Amino acid sequence: MAAVAAATLLATACTGEDRPKDDATRYTLPPGPLPLVRHDPPLAFHATDRPVRLPADARTGTTLLHGWYAYVAGPGSLRMVSLVDGHPVGTAGADRPGAVGTTPAFVTFITGNVVLETCLARAAGQDGSRAHSVVEFTAMNSLTGRTSWSFTVDLPELYDPDASFTLLGVHDDTAVVTASDAEHSVVLAVNLWNRVPLWSHSGATGAAYVGGPTGGGQVIVLEPTDDPADDPAGGPRRRTLTALGLERGQLLWSSGDFSDAKVTPAGPDRMIVQSRSPGSGRNIGLLVNAATGWQEYDFSGGPAYTCRYDELKTVVCGAGAETTGDTSAFALDPVTGKVLWTSQDKAPREPMPVITAVWHGRIYGRTANGAATLDAATGSRSLQDPHLAPVLLNEFVGLSGPGGDGSELAAYVTVG
Repeated sequence: MAAVAAATLLATACTGEDRPKDDATRYTLPPGPLPLVRHDPPLAFHATDRPVRLPADARTGTTLLHGWYAYVAGPGSLRMVSLVDGHPVGTAGADRPGAVGTTPAFVTFITGNVVLETCLARAAGQDGSRAHSVVEFTAMNSLTGRTSWSFTVDLPELYDPDASFTLLGVHDDTAVVTASDAEHSVVLAVNLWNRVPLWSHSGATGAAYVGGPTGGGQVIVLEPTDDPADDPAGGPRRRTLTALGLERGQLLWSSGDFSDAKVTPAGPDRMIVQSRSPGSGRNIGLLVNAATGWQEYDFSGGPAYTCRYDELKTVVCGAGAETTGDTSAFALDPVTGKVLWTSQDKAPREPMPVITAVWHGRIYGRTANGAATLDAATGSRSLQDPHLAPVLLNEFVGLSGPGGDGSELAAYVTVG
């Protein structure tokens, strides 16, 4: 299956279930008209109708949309919520106070589809052994909301309660996670089917998983340089960008030095790498071939863009700085590295919106005059009023909140 985008950090709890068991029950959609109508991509939303409220703790970084459901990771469990009426469908897991979790991920197995929740938790020492951390993997049946299976993998170290923990991605039956605190860091690949670790890479921080065109792919990590002088007190820490093979963790390539780079997957074997020059603080922006390490486009020296892949064929980067008025943007074809358009190409009467989401060939955002949507490949603005600038969406709903910051989310039905 396609790689799952890298997940964001959130403070949540994990689950504690018995040995995994397969749930291969088949389900069919109920008869009658569909409660939600598919629009891929949507051009507008029913923003004036009564929206479906998600749980109060739902955030863009804690919520996965799939079909008619939202899967929300929060303190205590993974919850499945109907996007038709907001009613809870099911809950997986039990509370583990102090655990650190990530955004859920949709995974396809031969026995059926599951939503995967991962977290970093503390395990008490037994028989004289010291306490250590564990990574827990819990799968929820994507249609019933029931727990399908759960298991843990031990880590040798005990991580701080405020450690960073991220699910980098899932490909087929392999999941990759990363954990780090002030003293430790590790990247760990686990086979979900056999429930065993495949490999681990200590001393590095995972940055992203970038899928390949036909499978496999690369795990992108940041490794500290060997020179202690490269980590000045209070300054940006220098890192080497390294690619590891998904199945065995073997070194594929290593390139350059960066200060805590941000990596955004941009389609098969492509990624956007953003950082700051350790010396000058200059913004660095690169389109990189993740399979080879070659730089295919350089947009360094500009503002600190937020780059998004539309999960189809286009990368859109926008400054989105409402406070300074800088809403400059541009789009790339990640396969060729060709610039498709820039906001400087557009007429002054077409102000570029502050981009809130990019999905399946459409750009969604807001301007001083309201919501707007653009064609991602051309930058042309639609004449239709979308009524909403979603922060997260699929073919059935767009999610938005009153502050536009990804909190207090409600679902609005797509139209057009």
